[in-house]
Amino acid sequence: MVRTKDWLPIGSVVHVEGRSGLLMTIACMVGDEETGMLWDYAALPYPQGLTGPAGNVLFDKESIDGVFGLGFQNEDGEHMQELLLQAQEAFEEEKRKVRIA
Repeated sequence: MVRTKDWLPIGSVVHVEGRSGLLMTIACMVGDEETGMLWDYAALPYPQGLTGPAGNVLFDKESIDGVFGLGFQNEDGEHMQELLLQAQEAFEEEKRKVRIA
């Protein structure tokens, strides 16, 4: 099992506290259109993938209690990591504001 504090590449397989089964990340820094809440990740059940319109699972980094596989990584992924790190402070501030409101 891998552990990381950095943003995980898309396609990473994780376990999230309080859930049964594994999830595969599909997006970072996402918003829930219904609630307006901001989340660190969106994921789909692994290995099933998308099983219906409400298939996305939204969660924050702190909820990850195990990383079982990292998604594909190359120069594009490294650039994405840099962009996420640049945006992280503003994203976290906006996430706090939304959750307080």
